[in-house]
Amino acid sequence: MIVQTVTAVYKNGVLQPKKPLNLAENEQVEIQILQKPASEKPVLKLSGALSGLGDITYEEIQAITREMHEQHMKKLLAAFDEPTNDNDD
Repeated sequence: MIVQTVTAVYKNGVLQPKKPLNLAENEQVEIQILQKPASEKPVLKLSGALSGLGDITYEEIQAITREMHEQHMKKLLAAFDEPTNDNDD
């Protein structure tokens, strides 16, 4: 089974993918619907010292998480690039 994740818009009773799908004409597929929260609706409300930052949306949390993951992976991969001192003299 090949899995593709695409963003689609539901309009006039039809799901319209945002980008072309790698499917043959008339190919039957199984669809799982994951509704995204509205961008205007905050996922996390900040209060106290952080209240000046405003509310954080789902998309902003995803972007921050993605960036943190990329930074973490760069650090892990950098460890493999560091020279080692394997001199057994």
